[in-house]
Amino acid sequence: MTAEPELPNEIEALLPWYATGRLSPEDRAKVAAALQERADLAGQMRFLEEVRQATIGINEELEVPSDAGWDRIAAAIAAEPRR
Repeated sequence: MTAEPELPNEIEALLPWYATGRLSPEDRAKVAAALQERADLAGQMRFLEEVRQATIGINEELEVPSDAGWDRIAAAIAAEPRR
């Protein structure tokens, strides 16, 4: 018995995880093969990568609390009595 081919929507749904490297080797291979076969998926992948890079850039520009600030927050949480 042969395996059913992946539906286009299933592969498309995996693209964001493919872009971030968060797929199993099996799913990564499926997406890579589909990207080779379908120009529309390759275009979607380029778009996702542009969005990902823009998001990273925006996040890097944001001011984030210092490590000392996070330590104070963690200490305050740890000091709260359990209910």
